[in-house]
Amino acid sequence: MENTVEVQNLTKKFSDITAVDDLSFTIQKGDIYGFLGQNGAGKSTTIRMLVGLVHPTSGEILMQGDSFSKNKKRMLSNIGAMIERPDLYGYLSAMDNLKMFAKLSKKDFPSVRLEEVLVTVGLTGREHDKVKTYSQGMKQRLGIAIALVHDPELLILDEPTNGLDPQGIAEMRELIRNLGTQLGKTIIISSHLLHEVEQIANRMLVIHKGRKVSEGKVSELLNPNETLMEVRILPDDSIEEKLRAKEWGEYIVESNSSALVFKMHPRKMPRLNKYLVDEQVHVLEIRSKHSLEEYFLTLTNQADVEN
Repeated sequence: MENTVEVQNLTKKFSDITAVDDLSFTIQKGDIYGFLGQNGAGKSTTIRMLVGLVHPTSGEILMQGDSFSKNKKRMLSNIGAMIERPDLYGYLSAMDNLKMFAKLSKKDFPSVRLEEVLVTVGLTGREHDKVKTYSQGMKQRLGIAIALVHDPELLILDEPTNGLDPQGIAEMRELIRNLGTQLGKTIIISSHLLHEVEQIANRMLVIHKGRKVSEGKVSELLNPNETLMEVRILPDDSIEEKLRAKEWGEYIVESNSSALVFKMHPRKMPRLNKYLVDEQVHVLEIRSKHSLEEYFLTLTNQADVEN
């Protein structure tokens, strides 16, 4: 598949601090690409290099095979970005904000194009209201509309759900999905809300202290056959021996009298639960530990140990 972005050995140093350290990754056309890392991991610095706000110390960024450093103006014309909270004019309407930012880009966009992007982000009916009356979620959607006006192929969203309530987060999640599936945008989404990224992204990158620790398809990195299932029970000293005498023994990875952890596909869980009930074991809770958060914490903790 065609690569939209290729980052090759990217490094950024600020005096004695290395914010991004020999980072390489690829983003394929049509990806919704999750970009994950703890605060201070180097995500924001990397994104700022991708949009030309920060100059790399070394390394190369390629867009559709062309060098970003050699074709910066042309490359930026094909990127739309919302970095943190959008800087909007509260005393202007959404439509007037779009017109203002369109003028700043020195391009003449017809009114029909401005109306089109407002429909895309779900602001129809509020396009002539002053932005100061908008909720945070509406402001975030307007920020995305501004990033979409020039119809870029690559959209970069830095913490797009930051500060939103649960309803706003759900609406933003659906909007991002639609931008990928219906408009065919390639999207980079940087977020600390790991559960949200897990639901949206098809590929992801995890960085820690400026270095890559994992990259790949979410479906492969979070292999369901490797799911950890924790079962909490009323204390029962005999159950582990019974389980190990049956097929369930091969799946046990941790155990004590009141909790058991199995590594297996979740589809096996109903049959295991029935076995426990038949053995008169009192099951208090069954919890999947198969999540992006668990995976992320495992990777970063491992990276700290290795370093």
